[in-house]
Amino acid sequence: MAGVSILFIGYFYGYSDMAVYIPLIRRVLDPTFLHNDWSVAHEGGIHSPFIWAMAQLGRPISLETASLSVHILERFLLAVGVYLLSQRLYQNPVAGFVSVLVVTLSSQWNLGGNPIAASVSIPHTLAIVPAVFALYCASRGWRWQATALAGVATYFHVLIGLEVMLLLGAYMAWRDGLRDRSAWIAWATYAVVAAPMLAPLALRQLHSMGSTTVFGTEYVDIIGGLRAPWHYLPSSWPPSVYVTFLVYLLAGGICAYFARSAYSQAFQRQAIFFVALILALCLVGTVFVEWIPSSLILKLQFFRLTVFIKIFVSLFIACYLTLVLQRRDPLQTGLALLALVNVNNPYLFAVFMTLTLACEVWQRRTRPTEQQTTLKRGLLGSVVALPAMATLGVLALLLWLPKVSELRAHLVFSPWPVLAVAAATVALWQLLVRTRAMRGGSAVLIVAILMSVVLLKGRFLTGPVTWSRIQVAALGRIQPTLTVRTDWDSLCAWIQQHTPRDAIFITPPYLEGFRLRAERAIVVDFKSTAYLEADVREWRDRLLDLTSHVVYTRKQDPYPAMRVGYQSLTPDAIRLVAAKYRATFVVAERPTRFEMPLLYENASYALYQILSQRL
Repeated sequence: MAGVSILFIGYFYGYSDMAVYIPLIRRVLDPTFLHNDWSVAHEGGIHSPFIWAMAQLGRPISLETASLSVHILERFLLAVGVYLLSQRLYQNPVAGFVSVLVVTLSSQWNLGGNPIAASVSIPHTLAIVPAVFALYCASRGWRWQATALAGVATYFHVLIGLEVMLLLGAYMAWRDGLRDRSAWIAWATYAVVAAPMLAPLALRQLHSMGSTTVFGTEYVDIIGGLRAPWHYLPSSWPPSVYVTFLVYLLAGGICAYFARSAYSQAFQRQAIFFVALILALCLVGTVFVEWIPSSLILKLQFFRLTVFIKIFVSLFIACYLTLVLQRRDPLQTGLALLALVNVNNPYLFAVFMTLTLACEVWQRRTRPTEQQTTLKRGLLGSVVALPAMATLGVLALLLWLPKVSELRAHLVFSPWPVLAVAAATVALWQLLVRTRAMRGGSAVLIVAILMSVVLLKGRFLTGPVTWSRIQVAALGRIQPTLTVRTDWDSLCAWIQQHTPRDAIFITPPYLEGFRLRAERAIVVDFKSTAYLEADVREWRDRLLDLTSHVVYTRKQDPYPAMRVGYQSLTPDAIRLVAAKYRATFVVAERPTRFEMPLLYENASYALYQILSQRL
């Protein structure tokens, strides 16, 4: 399951956030590396344990090998944690496998744009793993073990560790009260484990707040409004984000209702408590970021916790689909399989999950069981199930309305994936006919579903299956080394070989990975953001200097404005920026040209040398 998840999502060394962290890791290995880069010197405080640990792993082996090894271990432990957690809800091995499938392969249904599993291993995804095990320990009543794991998560990502501990503390207070001795022991355990990480960070935070005049409103405007509104400001998110989240949340609620007799009631209550508390914290985060700006609440970023809502909801959905797959109803079985193999596509999943649950409602109304024939259960089913299903249908319709013009693109498949799904359906039906419990054929069933997922979404093959095609497709999905592929990479490779190691460059701030690929310092880029108040203001000022002090629209994508501002820089403005930040080279994105000595160019970019005076 972990291997399929990695192949499906992919693994790309140096991609996205890894392009920010790898230079910091290399700085630990070599203190002279990028020693004159401002951002490198002011980043990494909250992620210093991760950076230090990766550096130690990279000493005996290459950093590429260490990163890939950590990625594989992370995904394996995530699969184990999700499997164990699913068994607390419904003790069925097939349900556990399906739960891992749903959790790891589904899209970013959660709010705030933070995934559970990604194509790179970063502090956020690494912290998810001990957090899942902490929730599992809490469900077993192992309090101090749960809080110790929350402390471990704090070292990977301080926000996730603190927030998980907040969830666990609230749960223990709700279940056992504030006077329970074991609860205080659990809190003490977390304090002992996490103190070496939290104490220095708290001191740095207090010092930063005492040495700057940056107030909450300004900090929220810089980080929340400019840097990452898609993480912090709910009012900036498109309606489709809320609709997909509500579709998944409501589908999980209906699945929990229909299969309540098969699920563990204790775990259901725990899941409901955690989901309700996370939603309440998200409401608090909205109030103190959108209306009463608070830099402290913004830094806590409560919307990260919605990844755990997704985990709980995924467990209910996966276990319900497992129950459906054990039935002998061909229509509902087929719809459930289609919903499962399309779990990574919110549009198709919404349709097939709604139809699967609609079949459940229809069957319960036409063929009620003995328990459902009582008046009380009949009224309850009508009051709860029908409005919920109607709401889910409306949400699915709202999700599809903006995509009606793209309907054909979603429904066009190559023949091989369609045949794979058909084969999986036939194999499933034969298993259901031969054994109701699916014990003997569970492995075959899981393999068929996984192959259907991989092939249906076109991640690998759209033609005949051959070993050479599999190798080529796998290499395209898994890239464990840094390779030169684009004009940007070619530019960086030339700079690495032909410019002084201590040079500082002015680069387009909207382009990522220059430090990683060129191994040279830059003035600033958009991706590498400082954390402390004084550093945040410096980051903003550097960005404005590189973009002609363009006016950014709060809560909107800043990249278009950055590109316009950077390309409008004049040679005189570039010289002023270069003098201020000691830069000696500038990169232009073509067709922009500067009246300066040209050193290198390709189809997309050009490198110029900055002279202190006009020639």
